[in-house]
Amino acid sequence: MASKSIYLLKERKRIKDWLDEMKIQNYTINDDLTVDVVYGNVNLESKGLTEIPVQFGIVSGWFNVDNNHLSSTKGWPSKCYLLFCRWNDVKFYKRDLKKVIKYESARTF
Repeated sequence: MASKSIYLLKERKRIKDWLDEMKIQNYTINDDLTVDVVYGNVNLESKGLTEIPVQFGIVSGWFNVDNNHLSSTKGWPSKCYLLFCRWNDVKFYKRDLKKVIKYESARTF
C-alpha cells in the first residue's frame, strides 16, 4: 500500500522515490520540480491517496486517480490526454476541471 502524503515533496530524490514506488515510467523531473510524463500514463487508481505529493505538469497519456480519497486537484497535471477521477471523497465535475486542467476527455462522477 502506498504511503499517504500531507504535503508536496520538495526534494528531487524523494519525488523520484515516490514516482518509482507508484511505478510511473517515462517521467522527467523539471527544474521547478514539476513532473512531466512523456509517452506514458499515470495510474494512481486505488492507492489510498488523500492527496498527490508531487506536482504533475504535462502527461501525454491518461491520468487516473479513480477510487482514492482525494478532495482537491492539488498535484494534478496542467494537461493530459484522458482524465479519470471517479469514486473519490468529492465529485469532480467536468465544468470545474476544465478551468484548471486541459484534457481531451474525462471520466468523472
